[in-house]
Amino acid sequence: MTCEFCRRLQKDGFEKVKCEGIEKVDECETGKVTKLHPGNRPFWWLFQRILPGLFGAYGAVNYSAIDSIFSLYGIDPGQRPVLHDNCLICINAIKEIWEKERSKNG
Repeated sequence: MTCEFCRRLQKDGFEKVKCEGIEKVDECETGKVTKLHPGNRPFWWLFQRILPGLFGAYGAVNYSAIDSIFSLYGIDPGQRPVLHDNCLICINAIKEIWEKERSKNG
């Protein structure tokens, strides 16, 4: 979940907390949003641009979405291996969450 989504839930009355966002507090009251280390903000911005094209039908990963966004935003070739590894970490975390949700829901 993101702060934007949580704020929308607050506005619509589905979330009972009143919060201005994780940047303004030390810890999320709901426990649903983690605080991002400032050094990871540039990568997270980039990954959010990759995310819409990253997963296809049935959760298949479209790895070409990563390269497409790297090219579109002119990411230096020397930075790409590290950023690609960061993307793989995020992809694996997403898959783990999906697996937990599947096993929980039967």
